Amino acid sequence: MRTTAIVILISLVLLTGCQTQTAPVYHTGSDGLTLTFGQNMPPKSVYEDSTVPLLVTLANKGAWDINYTDIVFSIKGDPFYVNITQDGNYPFASATGDYGPSQSPDQTVLHGKSPGWENGDFIDLQPIAEFNPIPGLREQPTTQLFASVCYAYGTVLGASVCVDANAFNGNVQKQVCGAETATFKDQGAPVAITSIENRPSPARVQANGGTPSRDMVQPVFIIHIQNVGGGTVLMPSAASRTDFLTACSRGVTGNPAVSINATLGALQLVCKPSPVLLRSDEGYTTCVLPTTASGLVTPNYLSTFRAELHYIYRTSLSTDVNIQRSPAAAYTNNSAYNGQDANSAFIGGQTRCEFCSGNRNDPQCNGWPAQANQTARYTCACSEQTCQQLAQKPPGACVFGQSWCPGTSYCCITSQ
Repeated sequence: MRTTAIVILISLVLLTGCQTQTAPVYHTGSDGLTLTFGQNMPPKSVYEDSTVPLLVTLANKGAWDINYTDIVFSIKGDPFYVNITQDGNYPFASATGDYGPSQSPDQTVLHGKSPGWENGDFIDLQPIAEFNPIPGLREQPTTQLFASVCYAYGTVLGASVCVDANAFNGNVQKQVCGAETATFKDQGAPVAITSIENRPSPARVQANGGTPSRDMVQPVFIIHIQNVGGGTVLMPSAASRTDFLTACSRGVTGNPAVSINATLGALQLVCKPSPVLLRSDEGYTTCVLPTTASGLVTPNYLSTFRAELHYIYRTSLSTDVNIQRSPAAAYTNNSAYNGQDANSAFIGGQTRCEFCSGNRNDPQCNGWPAQANQTARYTCACSEQTCQQLAQKPPGACVFGQSWCPGTSYCCITSQ
């Protein structure tokens, strides 16, 4: 009896230690690799025909280290208004491969939050924006700069769960724990496990080597996963570098998904489906301990559940820039400012979109669609994506087909 009491006491001490486990402080938050423009970069207004240095900071605010070769950074603008040159020494992947050696040869990883990197790691990038002369008589056009970063990332969750071997009253003795659903907020990554449903299931192990069949309880966990970072999940970890670069350049081609690997203590769990599809940024999978695993017929006990998710993630950032005429341009007769009609997107100093929305019967507006709104004024203020969205609304909200606007802008109604 004395020996039994000592064993029980030691077991309770160990179980209490398991119950007080908490996630490391670094595995909190919903950020991964963040993207920010430097202060006043770019400025809200710039002069035409000018060169403006930019500053973009990439900061790893999550808990996962990222290899430089697993990062694709890009910054773009409408080439009609601006051309952007990227620093050729970026230590990141490009659409065709690597840009070149790291600016710091000893560093090949952008560190996540950890005891050695309490705030994570960051790197400053310095692309150059060259703004073109303003064509025609437009006073102050607006263009958009769009930056994005695509990277391979991971999420790790460790939690104490109850292995409930007596969920169906196989043992009437009082147990130290029972199956319950555990909820979580984030794990220092843009994709999080938000809950674990602990749903033990009855199972029968078949006879083997003369041993009779026996009934037991099989640990089953339903894992709920959510995109909490505000960006886009593209796909699970890529099988090759080519797949990674393709995913970053093409984006999502179906439902996004993440891969998962889960263990219960030292035992591997089998999760299905895997990869886990995310619909409306949420998904789930069921992880089961195979009945071939030992130790399924025991008193209830606490064990460590560990899950690791892998995925390719993209986040983006945009800002509008107003382009002003240079002071000298107002006093010159430069053909760059007076040859607007040579461009098919302009009529009399206005874009064809703006001119024809107010002069629909003008012979120069041949082709203005009959289904367009006949009273609203149109302007070159929409991107292709916005125009596609407007096309789902009442007909005529966006005009496609001809050179109504310069560059990559689209002719649309901004207000009724």
